[in-house]
Amino acid sequence: MKFFVSIICVLLFTSLTFSQSNPLVIKEKTPLIIYGSNTCHYCIDTKLFLKEKNIEFIFYDIDLSVSKLNEMLKKLSTNGVDISNVKLPVIDKSGKLFMNDSKFQDFLKMLVQ
Repeated sequence: MKFFVSIICVLLFTSLTFSQSNPLVIKEKTPLIIYGSNTCHYCIDTKLFLKEKNIEFIFYDIDLSVSKLNEMLKKLSTNGVDISNVKLPVIDKSGKLFMNDSKFQDFLKMLVQ
């Protein structure tokens, strides 16, 4: 009887150890960051599109926040983007930057991929 109890204890202990060595990783999605303006129709349309798709985002109005404007320009410069030709909105998707510099519908599709 002690033999069976010992085996059960060993099996439970090894399965418990194994389950702790391989924890379940839950990857949280970081919300998109939108740098834009409340007077920019592309920015407004982008926000509406993302709301319709239930995609979480944070919007920074660069007309109202100089610090967010500088943050956006720094990110663009760091990624080798010429800041003399910035087109709004600028999207930060987990560190990857997008600008509305092509067909607007294609730009929106890139955001949900």
